[in-house]
Amino acid sequence: MNLYLANIRVLLPGGTTRVVQTLVYARNPNDANLLLDVMYGHGNVLSKPVKMPAST
Repeated sequence: MNLYLANIRVLLPGGTTRVVQTLVYARNPNDANLLLDVMYGHGNVLSKPVKMPAST
């Protein structure tokens, strides 16, 4: 499994939106995008998931 970073849009109380970064573990970027679509809703994933470098 790899760690991926993506920007998503979230709805705040009062109807405003905010862009935040989130991390997700997945086997590949397509799976990461699918997971984020399911978790945050279709159309709310604003960037393609980017693989994070392995930390030492």
